[in-house]
Amino acid sequence: MLTIKELLNSIPQIGLLEWIGLRTEKHQEVISVNDANLVEGIGIDGDHRTKRPESKTGGKRQVTLLQFEYLPVIASIMKEE
Repeated sequence: MLTIKELLNSIPQIGLLEWIGLRTEKHQEVISVNDANLVEGIGIDGDHRTKRPESKTGGKRQVTLLQFEYLPVIASIMKEE
């Protein structure tokens, strides 16, 4: 497995979106979608965390992007905590 330093030195400049998942309701299963509308300052249209200005609902996390190569590192860190 690569170290964090090695991963940081190999960050690709162009990425490929492999998967989009969202939850329409809190505590529901994540569903996979082929496309999504991303709205700046709001989030993913249709996700339960979407922040709607009129209702003041939604979370701070609107969209999270992860590089596939980092998933083993994240999993390793999560096991240590």
